[in-house]
Amino acid sequence: MVSVADIITTLVAVRNGAQELNPIVSAILHNPIALIVLKCIGIALIMYLVRLSVTSDLVKTHPNAGYFAMALVIGVTSGAVINNIFALKNMGIF
Repeated sequence: MVSVADIITTLVAVRNGAQELNPIVSAILHNPIALIVLKCIGIALIMYLVRLSVTSDLVKTHPNAGYFAMALVIGVTSGAVINNIFALKNMGIF
């Protein structure tokens, strides 16, 4: 859900004059489908890494590593959404 909010707020902000700071996302902003695919790949990679962290020996020494990784990703993505919302508010859109 946070990734969907990130895509929507990013597209609206950029289309209204904001600048995307992520160079990878910036390169594909002209193609919303590519942006969605990139986000899906990112989500799949995070899910794989979290799954790997809870099924490997890491879980024996750090039982909450997978949950920490997921919380970190959600926190960073939420920060991006909040930043986008503030940018939209400053533009008078939100």
